Amino acid sequence: MISFAKILASNTVPKMRIICRLSHSLEVNRERWKEYLDISESCDEELQRTLVKDMTVIEEFLSDDEENSLFQELEPYMKKLHYEFDHWDDAIHGYRETERLQWNKSNTIILDRVRNIAFPPGTPQLKLVHVLDLTEEGYIKPHIDSVRFCGNTIAGLSLLTDCVMRLAHHKQKEITANVLLKRKSLYIMKGIARFDFTHEILPNDCSKFRDGIIHKGRRVSVICRNEPSGEQSVLCLIPRLMSMERQRHSLLNKSNRRTHSLSHIRTANQPAYKVTD
Repeated sequence: MISFAKILASNTVPKMRIICRLSHSLEVNRERWKEYLDISESCDEELQRTLVKDMTVIEEFLSDDEENSLFQELEPYMKKLHYEFDHWDDAIHGYRETERLQWNKSNTIILDRVRNIAFPPGTPQLKLVHVLDLTEEGYIKPHIDSVRFCGNTIAGLSLLTDCVMRLAHHKQKEITANVLLKRKSLYIMKGIARFDFTHEILPNDCSKFRDGIIHKGRRVSVICRNEPSGEQSVLCLIPRLMSMERQRHSLLNKSNRRTHSLSHIRTANQPAYKVTD
């Protein structure tokens, strides 16, 4: 297996040469698609070739230290949030989420590597990085992303656990593909994988890849996205703002309960939800 973490961590190789190496390594990685994609026999060859091109998983993209570095920066903030069991469009169960703008130096380097391999040069990208934290019992229901909310490509790092993503063609339901997302992997989803197929993260009672059971523990995903095109770009903020507002109320309620219990000692400051920085 190609060690992308080692290639990308090099400080001695010029950046453009690293990007060229990545492009070549990505093509080599796609040739091994059967290691992470299990496509149903009902899928014809032409559709299969396109799906393999549009749904890529790079195993061992992160080193152990890099995974830990991302998690340690995120955890102090994430643990303040309550897990939610409904979602603004009923797509996620057992989750908490945030958008993060500022990262420490080490993690900024990691995210730059993700952007370099996932997006063509010059692609306008959303500066906010989406962080989604699923409980062990949490899952994401089948849905198709809207181009109103982000662009044509998403690139996600999987932290803490393996899991299975299932793709199902939105018209021909019998055409499916199970995608094995291993811990420390990077997935890049674009084109038909996003817009012709629904995608979901399977709950543990049906989380299988081929004949193997894949038990999902707590999963934190760190997701980079490009901007939607034209006038739709402003709409990308709407669902996130709705979710943030709900989390703000959750934090306020938690603080209010704590303030009431400590009212004989002092008055607590009311927290205000904001994008994590």
